[in-house]
Amino acid sequence: MYALVDCMFIKGLKGLYKRKVEQELLLQLNASSFPSVIVEIYKSTLSQDRGLRDLVVRVTMHLSRVAVQADYLLLDQKVTMIRP
Repeated sequence: MYALVDCMFIKGLKGLYKRKVEQELLLQLNASSFPSVIVEIYKSTLSQDRGLRDLVVRVTMHLSRVAVQADYLLLDQKVTMIRP
């Protein structure tokens, strides 16, 4: 679908599509579907078209930071609970 946006020559459509994909990545994905989405984005976009590819990298980095922060919070709660 993203590749078709280029063919339509509608100004701003590619940016809108990219924002919608980002929303879906952040709101709808889970750990089991995320890897397949990454593969599909890389398979369906040209290597020189960095739009969605860079987006996936950015979202992956964001989710990684969130996961690390959550682990630290859980670890801190466990340590706090163990302390007298």
